[in-house]
Amino acid sequence: MNQNTNSNWNFKQMVSEFVKPETEILVISGNEAENFVFELTKDVSKVKTVVTSSKKAEMLNAYGIAAEYSEGTNLPFEDESFNLVVCLCVPYSIDEVKRVLKKGGHLLTEQTGSSDADFNKELYPYPYNLENECVKLKNTGFRIVQRYQNYQYNGMLLSHAFVITAKK
Repeated sequence: MNQNTNSNWNFKQMVSEFVKPETEILVISGNEAENFVFELTKDVSKVKTVVTSSKKAEMLNAYGIAAEYSEGTNLPFEDESFNLVVCLCVPYSIDEVKRVLKKGGHLLTEQTGSSDADFNKELYPYPYNLENECVKLKNTGFRIVQRYQNYQYNGMLLSHAFVITAKK
């Protein structure tokens, strides 16, 4: 397992390493991830997107990208539908990701840590951090392949982010 606790990463590059023409991908994203989805769908036709905003789903559909609105807790897909699930900065249900992910498939998630999420206790009701997410993933049967986190102080607040790659 690759673990680094003070690093920068390129999440798009990390995801691209898992993308092949036959890869069936689910992207669970928030309001600001449409550029990521557009870049991903240029090369792969089997991308389905779940977004946390119904307006974003409508916009992505207008551009020909299969997008559905969901809060990430009840994914509207059949069991074992995807080789890769990518989750971008939104809470997700580990059980739902496990359900829709094929055996041997991967979850890649980039998240904002709880130090940045203090402003929104409704979305992040528990300490949301690398360690807690890794324990939950392991307890659900995932194997952690790599994990990274970083803390940066931008003058006014401490920014905390983390990335986990896990295999079903």
